[in-house]
Amino acid sequence: MFGKNKILVLTLGTVLVFVIYFLSKNAVLQKSVDDLATD
Repeated sequence: MFGKNKILVLTLGTVLVFVIYFLSKNAVLQKSVDDLATD
């Protein structure tokens, strides 16, 4: 039982990290575009 839960937690954690990484990367890209537009 605990083994399955551990795998589930690891999977959710990995997905969460990927989502946060993607969102932050997207935000940085958006900021760069905004900076270019203001120049």
